Amino acid sequence: MRCVKQALRRRSRGELGFSLVELLVVVIILGILAAIAVPIYLNQRKAAWRSSVESDVRNISMVMETALADEKGDYSKITMTGGKTGCNNTECTFTEGNTGKIGKNTVTISNGNEITVQVNATSKRMEAWGTNVGFDGKYKYYYYDSTGTTEWRPTRP
Repeated sequence: MRCVKQALRRRSRGELGFSLVELLVVVIILGILAAIAVPIYLNQRKAAWRSSVESDVRNISMVMETALADEKGDYSKITMTGGKTGCNNTECTFTEGNTGKIGKNTVTISNGNEITVQVNATSKRMEAWGTNVGFDGKYKYYYYDSTGTTEWRPTRP
């Protein structure tokens, strides 16, 4: 309250501006707010990337299961086209901007994501894993059709 009275007295005498102490207090408050807000913002971005990858892997798992049903459970008949570097019938990597297909079904990938699908006709398994360019690449999100499970893992099994 004393600072307010001093500021009012200075104004009444015709002094303009703020004292150095007042400016320092404002700078310190802004610094504290920035120290709190920036990490929260960065964590929200990572959570959004993570959710985006999870959504794409789950969507592509449904496309994989639909293709398997269309082929009446014959893994060797599943075809994949339109991936990032071309596809073969065992592995394909899809990225945003590539129009790909698994069987007759179109694959849609979100911005910044990269999803790889692997089909093994011998062991009768399909797997998909993905990541986002915003991550450091050490963690990927996996889907296994043999168990129907999804999980974040540090490396590919």
